Amino acid sequence: ARAIVSIGPHWPPDLEAYDYVRPLSKYDWGWEYLRRCPAYYADFLQHGALLPPIERWRPNIAVYRLTQAVPRAAVWGLSTFADPQCVAANADVFWSPTITSRALTAVLTPSRDASQADFDLRRFSGHVALLIDADGRQQVVVRSSSQVLLLTLTGACALDADLRITFLNHGLDGSARASQAFKALAACISSLASRRLPAWTPRSISMRSALIAIDGDAAGATYREIARVIFGAAHTDAVWRKNPSLKDSVRHALQRGRAMMAGGYRRLIA
Repeated sequence: ARAIVSIGPHWPPDLEAYDYVRPLSKYDWGWEYLRRCPAYYADFLQHGALLPPIERWRPNIAVYRLTQAVPRAAVWGLSTFADPQCVAANADVFWSPTITSRALTAVLTPSRDASQADFDLRRFSGHVALLIDADGRQQVVVRSSSQVLLLTLTGACALDADLRITFLNHGLDGSARASQAFKALAACISSLASRRLPAWTPRSISMRSALIAIDGDAAGATYREIARVIFGAAHTDAVWRKNPSLKDSVRHALQRGRAMMAGGYRRLIA
């Protein structure tokens, strides 16, 4: 199935139009593929009215309160719908705890002594989004300049004052996964997080090419037109008829992109 035409950069784009994906976390890459999925887009149009309104608790803290479960969002691995028109850096995407093992799980309790309190959403240096579902379960997404942190919280409300936090860990595998999450936690607390863009890697270039391919396909572009964006117009025009591997590369990129937006994105979130 083709992606939705209006999701990606205006076609035909310069390659630099995809620079926004360069610093993305795996969660963000997952969202970039999912938001291009036509079936998700259709579901959002039908059920997006269930999106809770945003409460701006602080300039950098957004709060969403669900009054009912959103089972249709769960089909996509989400706790609630997110707007597919929003790029990852601007979207508050709440992945369901049932599909990711990378989130930190913790319990919040009131502190009898305010001086012993060790949890406050205002300590995070980046953008914070809090989702409180109809049963009082809480999910927090924190986005710093270099990291995305997912927290699943129970106990006291994260908006309360004078809280203590106790992190829960499950087994040796949980410890191994938690190490990366705690690095993200440290980065999201630090005000000194690096703003330097990471270097492109073979993996991130491959994932970018897949996005370009599905965006081009959605816009009705030919393989050659897609190749001109990925590999450059001059190089493509010089070798297109002599080198069939370029066309094969575009075909494979499109296959990867379609597979990712049709469910492969879950592997990035798990």
